[in-house]
Amino acid sequence: MKEFLKKYHIVPKVLALMISIALWAVVLEVDNPNRDKDFSNIPVEFLNHAKLTQNHNLVVSEVSADAVSVTITGQFQKTRNVTAENVKAYADVATYTEPGVYDLHYVISSPDGTSVKSRSPEKIRVTVEEIVEKELPVQLVYEGKLPDDVVLEGETLSLEKVRVSGTASEMERAAAALIRLDAAKLTSGFAKDCSYEIVDAEGNVLDDAYNRHLDPTVFVEVESYLTKTVPFEVTITSSSGVPKASVQVKCYPAEVTVYGRAADLQKINSINIGTINVRDFIMEYDTIFDVVLPEDVTFLEDAVEEVAVHVNLLDTETSQIEIDNIVLTGLSEEDQELVTAETESLEILVRCSRDKIKGIDPENFKATADFSEMNLTPGRHLVPVQVKSGIGGYDICGEYSVVVIVTEPEPADGELTLPVNER
Repeated sequence: MKEFLKKYHIVPKVLALMISIALWAVVLEVDNPNRDKDFSNIPVEFLNHAKLTQNHNLVVSEVSADAVSVTITGQFQKTRNVTAENVKAYADVATYTEPGVYDLHYVISSPDGTSVKSRSPEKIRVTVEEIVEKELPVQLVYEGKLPDDVVLEGETLSLEKVRVSGTASEMERAAAALIRLDAAKLTSGFAKDCSYEIVDAEGNVLDDAYNRHLDPTVFVEVESYLTKTVPFEVTITSSSGVPKASVQVKCYPAEVTVYGRAADLQKINSINIGTINVRDFIMEYDTIFDVVLPEDVTFLEDAVEEVAVHVNLLDTETSQIEIDNIVLTGLSEEDQELVTAETESLEILVRCSRDKIKGIDPENFKATADFSEMNLTPGRHLVPVQVKSGIGGYDICGEYSVVVIVTEPEPADGELTLPVNER
């Protein structure tokens, strides 16, 4: 190692370098020579811009450069610690009173003991414009896909035109206030305060920093109308012997396409055309109902005025049985001796589910003739009876009567004979 250092004279060379650095440091400290320092991208601060607007309704709308390059000079001791943060650029715009294009002088501020040797650019070209107001027509634009069964009608705007302001050049380009609505979300109508964009004649958005919406929002209401195909429906009144599950209803036509406001039509899943009571027929029933649509709903195309309805009962059977349990009610003890039933038994038609048909017991059925509201005179009479089952799950089909005989009581001496039930 010693031989290497000695061979290449390393020690003398290092010593000489150290001496040179020390001498240079002494020179800098003693002589303190001038030096230049370059800075780029120094931002320009424009002063009194608010005053320009307040006093003259003007703004600086364009600048040729918002940052500059600067070279400062000064003694080494003054410049060596200067950074870009210590160098500032200012431009005062308060002197302008009219719109126009101007070459603006700007000032460079640097630390004490330094000065500006050069700058680029020498001046900044600024465009000063007046702030003007303008009325723009409001336009609605639907974006996205509108569902096939939706039609939009009845657009209502709280303002047909809105007031905006901005630089004269921007307002000259401004053509409309554009409101964008998502068509896919309009299936149930729309009513809301909406913001808007200022656009030019080609639909390009003007988003200049000085643009202002003097009317901030527009209330927009859009009526959504739907087309909807819904079935016709019949209300079924069931019975003990025929539950609703056993009633099959077919309508001709089976469905209809209607048109109306979304808010109204979304609540409608069927069109009810009437009521059928299964006690009004035995196994099958045909009828025709007039069609009445709900309020504010119309037919999309041809009106359907009538619907034919066919009803039949599934898993249901009938059986003819004979009953002899006939009871006369509503008679006083005295009248009971004068009224007798000539009919001893009745054949009735019973309806029930198929699995119950074989278990019918005539003992569970009773026919009742009520005389409490009748005015019977002596003789033979056909009296309606009400047939009921003592257990559930059976219907008695049809109407039935029994023959009763009313005899005239033998009057006592000196008494008049009155009809039964008038005494």
